[in-house]
Amino acid sequence: RIRGKKLRYLLEFFRNLYSEEAIGRLVAELKRLQDNLGDFNDYQVQSRSLQGFAAEMAEQGSAPVRTQLAMGRLLAHLDGGQATDRSRFAKRFQRFASPENRETFARLFSPGGAP
Repeated sequence: RIRGKKLRYLLEFFRNLYSEEAIGRLVAELKRLQDNLGDFNDYQVQSRSLQGFAAEMAEQGSAPVRTQLAMGRLLAHLDGGQATDRSRFAKRFQRFASPENRETFARLFSPGGAP
């Protein structure tokens, strides 16, 4: 995720040196992939935080049953969202790593490549 972010920033920083169509397509694919990975990570962080709160509340005996049930439903929702993003990842990565995009990267950034 972080490497993708760095790559996108580099592409955007140097975008005026290359074909706007080619760079624009690569950046768009990379943004979609980053959004997918970011959403997946957000679900993970939120789920861990909620599990931590639930454990603290259980230790302190401060969590009414209704609160525990609500937290359980919220965790199930977060797990479902994460599962959806996991299933989307393969398709998004496949599009980003497509032969067409690989050829574009090679054409633009190989030694002697055309800007």
